[in-house]
Amino acid sequence: MLEDGDVDELGDVPGHKVGEEGFVLILYGHIVKLVGDIDAASIDMFQRTVEPMCRKNNPRVYLDCAGLNYVNSSGFGLLFTLTRACAERGGEFVLCAPRTKVLNVMRVLGLEHLLNVTEEPAAEFAAKQTAQQ
Repeated sequence: MLEDGDVDELGDVPGHKVGEEGFVLILYGHIVKLVGDIDAASIDMFQRTVEPMCRKNNPRVYLDCAGLNYVNSSGFGLLFTLTRACAERGGEFVLCAPRTKVLNVMRVLGLEHLLNVTEEPAAEFAAKQTAQQ
């Protein structure tokens, strides 16, 4: 578990770090960097942190999934719920640069058409979306 002030392999990334059971969320602006697994040990923390971002008007939430190793079925259900919540409020919820193994599970479950996914890194994708507004 990371403690406040600890620096992991990500280096010194601006924002707030929350660590629990090897799962880390780093928030900066509309981007949420995920490291580790979304599973039974981390899903509550993930939901408590990200869900409020989706309750705003016209929410823009970009998940940097490059460090995400695994998502369980409850995690995929939550990602779908958050995608819908953002869309209902005129915004978007996008999974950016997920690893191949996470993408493969999404495809097997038929979620690639229900979730917004891009191969672009989150910072680049968010910058493009901001420039288009």
